[in-house]
Amino acid sequence: MGKKNRAQKKSPSALAIPRIGITGIGIVSPIGTGKNRFWNNLTAGHSGIRKVTLFDTQNTSSSLAGEIRHFTPKSILGSKGLRLLDRTTLLGLCATQLAIEDSHLTLTPEIAENLGVVLASTCGSVSSRSGFFLEALEHGHRNLNPALFPNTVVNSPASQIAIRFGLRGVNCTISTGFTGVLEAFEYAANFIRLNRSKAILVGGAEELAEMVYISFSKSGLLS
Repeated sequence: MGKKNRAQKKSPSALAIPRIGITGIGIVSPIGTGKNRFWNNLTAGHSGIRKVTLFDTQNTSSSLAGEIRHFTPKSILGSKGLRLLDRTTLLGLCATQLAIEDSHLTLTPEIAENLGVVLASTCGSVSSRSGFFLEALEHGHRNLNPALFPNTVVNSPASQIAIRFGLRGVNCTISTGFTGVLEAFEYAANFIRLNRSKAILVGGAEELAEMVYISFSKSGLLS
């Protein structure tokens, strides 16, 4: 009887919420690229925190970070169309490629038409953005390469993912700080539950940028 009463108290709306599955996983991380290597290193207790090599940390409060070393996008994406893309975008593209392969998804025109992208990124391609505008300030706009301008907007990585894979569904960038990826999953799940999309690629991409590292150091956020 007790079980029956508890069942009767369940909210009809809660029972009606459709379940959403994750069909593929793509990971590019400091402890491994690909879900199997990542998981094996994680369960073995390997740490991805190490001394930064991408830039000088002499004047910061720390010299450690989760830096992804030996990152070779060509090994995952091939060499075509990568020359003008920055690190944040390449991280997102590689993770997307791995997730699609893991899901065994064939991107037919019909599937691509309704497949969306929701990507979390706190700062986006901040190195590209700061470098582009610094060049404009120091040397004038006539010396700028207009082909690099798309890298200056925060939604550039999500847009480049859609362009490369021909995805025409919802395209959204979540930029809400440290919990951005969790909110990206919530946003995408709600989109699917509202029948606005059949499937969405969800994730996050963030480069280890010198400007952000220095800002975190000055804010006391590094240990």
